[in-house]
Amino acid sequence: MPDYTTDIVIDGFLKCGAETELDLSRYPKLKTLTIGSLSYENVNVTKFIGMSELESVVIGDSCFCGLHSRHSSPGGEFVLKNCPKLKTLKIGCDSFTVFTVCEIENVDALETIEIGRMDARETMDFRRMERDVICFSNASLELKGLVATNESRLDMPSLKSLLFGDKAFLKCHQALFESSFFSPDSLQRLACIGVLSDGRICV
Repeated sequence: MPDYTTDIVIDGFLKCGAETELDLSRYPKLKTLTIGSLSYENVNVTKFIGMSELESVVIGDSCFCGLHSRHSSPGGEFVLKNCPKLKTLKIGCDSFTVFTVCEIENVDALETIEIGRMDARETMDFRRMERDVICFSNASLELKGLVATNESRLDMPSLKSLLFGDKAFLKCHQALFESSFFSPDSLQRLACIGVLSDGRICV
């Protein structure tokens, strides 16, 4: 029987036992998800698929990070697709460290994507400042739409800001931004593509 919860807030330090997959499709009415830092360390498959009411996903630092082992074999999938009302996706530093797939597809309302450390002051403690804090270090990035509408010839017509923190996708060998009806006018809606390190790159 589906759970009709609309908002989930996890304060942090959530241990998930032996579970290795988080699939939130059983919450068809979920609107907001907030996951605090240091949660779901064992999980290597995270899915947000076909969630028609989902509007916001915010994930803290050091979540879904493979038992905190940087020497673990790369592996893991983050899949976000067919969520038509989603506006915000924010992922903190050191999360999804060894994941090899980051797929974001068919989310026409999405306005903001932030992945990684946006500011050095946001690190949780001084120990993190002494080492790299990396998100999706081994992953390729796929950002694509499936359906264009009569109102817009850009498959993700609402996307305004795409920001990657320092060292996010560090070993990425492919970044795919796909639109079936791409044109130079499409970029007018995208205010900023940024890679944050010593500065910000925008187009």
